[in-house]
Amino acid sequence: MVSSETRVVVAVHGIESLGAWQMELAPLISGQGWIYHPLYFGRVRLIQFLLRRERRKRVEWFRDRYNDIRKQYGDIRISVIAHSYGTYMVTRTLEVYPHIKIDELILCGSIVRRDFDWDQLFRRGQVGRIRNDYGRKDSWAGIVNLVVPGTGPSERDGFASEHDRLLDEEFEHCGHN
Repeated sequence: MVSSETRVVVAVHGIESLGAWQMELAPLISGQGWIYHPLYFGRVRLIQFLLRRERRKRVEWFRDRYNDIRKQYGDIRISVIAHSYGTYMVTRTLEVYPHIKIDELILCGSIVRRDFDWDQLFRRGQVGRIRNDYGRKDSWAGIVNLVVPGTGPSERDGFASEHDRLLDEEFEHCGHN
């Protein structure tokens, strides 16, 4: 039986990744008594990421995994840790599917637009808190929005909006990974 205090922590990797970092988190997260769901959507090549239909397919994939977790555990608090392409998938899913609710969201190597409308998600009760860890030396985040619509350099510069439930944490000497 899962208590109301138990939470599920979902991890979503980026493109060209085998998600090794997700396995490193497993003992830390499960050691807290939380249920850990590292999601692996396979290795995505850059060319696939550039195709709109492929991005849409990954958003639907994440929505389906979220729904599966809800069916399995019911009304449990779900938090998400996402890197790079995973940040795009999660935030785009939140925009498109208002029933998706995330208690806490950690973004690393985020390629989400700097002007992302967090206020809308807060108003709809979809997100509790967000932490965006960003590195000033992330060159990938600085160019992704030039080739992929709907993305941006929040990994390199943080988010433009300020909110008491949004924490941008700068790491001056860090890059994308």
